[in-house]
Amino acid sequence: MPLLLKTAFVIFLVCGMAVFPQATYVAALTGLKTWATIVLPALLPFFITSELLLSLGVVRCFSIWLEPIMRPLFRLPGATAIALCMGFISGTPTGAAITAGLRKEDLCTKEEGSRLLAFVNNAGPLYMLSAVGIGIFNDPRLGWLIIFSHYSFNIVFGLVLGRLAQKPFFAAPIEQKLFLRGLKALNTKNQTPFGSLLGQAIGKASKSLISVGGYIVLFSVLTKILSLVGFMDILSWVLSPLCHLAGFSPLVSKAMAHGFFEMTVGISMLAENIAPLASRVVAAGTIIAWHGLSIQAQVAGMVNDTDLNLKIYFWGRVLHSVLLFIIMPFLLPALPAWKGTEAISQINLGGPFCLWAVSLLSLVVLAAISLCWNRLRRIF
Repeated sequence: MPLLLKTAFVIFLVCGMAVFPQATYVAALTGLKTWATIVLPALLPFFITSELLLSLGVVRCFSIWLEPIMRPLFRLPGATAIALCMGFISGTPTGAAITAGLRKEDLCTKEEGSRLLAFVNNAGPLYMLSAVGIGIFNDPRLGWLIIFSHYSFNIVFGLVLGRLAQKPFFAAPIEQKLFLRGLKALNTKNQTPFGSLLGQAIGKASKSLISVGGYIVLFSVLTKILSLVGFMDILSWVLSPLCHLAGFSPLVSKAMAHGFFEMTVGISMLAENIAPLASRVVAAGTIIAWHGLSIQAQVAGMVNDTDLNLKIYFWGRVLHSVLLFIIMPFLLPALPAWKGTEAISQINLGGPFCLWAVSLLSLVVLAAISLCWNRLRRIF
């Protein structure tokens, strides 16, 4: 960003806070509550444990075990499977934080880390299912549809980026002592007392989450100021013809305008929107695919002290949101009439134990497939 543009942005923000002090306070308080009640309890355990995994050598262990499966699929080292699992299970910016840690530990190259960053930062599944599917649309099937469209693109995007990688992939023979090599890496990585490692992990995780909170508060204030000066109405007016050309109601353009800056604000506006349900679902999928400038800034902050390139991540968000904007209307008529919808809506997936169980199970399954890759290739 040019220096002149940065200066203009800061001056605009300061003037806006001076002209609208009461609105600034309310917006900042709203952003702070969102961080304290939703983001902090949801992400802090993942940030702490991911730091511990890196410190204890668990990531290096899995990097050896998962190399035979991550290389053929994504042309990435086995260690990146941690970021892949955590990013899909806990939501952004966990994937960015782990990717930055992998780069600092030299467990991936700059090119590999930049590709990884582009497809492991996803919206959290609990957010898409509970807050959006049930809370906004009162139908978990629509939450599952958004999850499917969101995750399927990112997985395919990762596979495509792997095919386009600069270095060609050559399958290497899998060593017989792969399992033992992984255990050795686990045991010899770090001899620091666990108490010290835990303190360091909590310190790093807390610092990262405080930074995330700053972004949330700042963009909450920015969005409010832009709304008060009429910029959101102008952006909504610009987006209305695009919505009309896509074949759904322009009434969702205001929510999409807010979602351009802050995903949660844009999604919440769809709850009281009078547009048809199909239009609101498409708008929700598009906003979540884009992430909002707030989350994109959080991702940039996580990798700020590394040499990772954010261009692939940014253009991936652009491509994802555009494709969902076009394709999602065709997916809605094919939505299956699932039975047991009420039972699905009452399943509590919010417990951290359940999330970690799914994460650990995913890693174990990947490790098992990787260790048995030779036999599986003979079968299939």
